[in-house]
Amino acid sequence: VDYDKMKERIKERYKKFVEDKKQNIPQTSDELLSNELKHGHFGKLPNKTGDNITGHHMPSNKYMQEEFGIKTKESYAMFLEHPHPG
Repeated sequence: VDYDKMKERIKERYKKFVEDKKQNIPQTSDELLSNELKHGHFGKLPNKTGDNITGHHMPSNKYMQEEFGIKTKESYAMFLEHPHPG
């Protein structure tokens, strides 16, 4: 088995996979959306559907739970545009 040749083939397949994925994922807008960058406790951020934004924990919710015992809704978060509205 020629591992160098195999690695090169995998690298090319991955490159094509990434290019195809980019074609199928909607891109984010060039302007801030309403409430984008709003921040605070995750549980106190407005929960509105159809606005194309979602709360992102910063630092991650898992880290805050494991390191400090902070619950999901109390963990700090910021609204960012979500490329897949829902």
